[in-house]
Amino acid sequence: MKIVKMNIESNDIMQRPVESKSANENILRNHLSKTYGPLMDLDDLANTLRLKKTTLYQRIYLNKLNLPRIKNGKKYLFQTTDVATFILSESG
Repeated sequence: MKIVKMNIESNDIMQRPVESKSANENILRNHLSKTYGPLMDLDDLANTLRLKKTTLYQRIYLNKLNLPRIKNGKKYLFQTTDVATFILSESG
């Protein structure tokens, strides 16, 4: 195996163009829609946000989860498009 050393100057490094927020939102929205469909339940949201269900229940109870939701009996449902928007807004 031959090791080749390369000298790279800062001018030679190509940077990937930064995608707009709406393009990122469309990519995320499409991915979530393909994975979960039009609605996500609390388990899906917990997996997506990598949080425990109890944490999400606490945030809902304390009204600290700024995410529109539908309550169907005892079950909370979230639109995937709203989840995508929420993720991008919270990521900064």
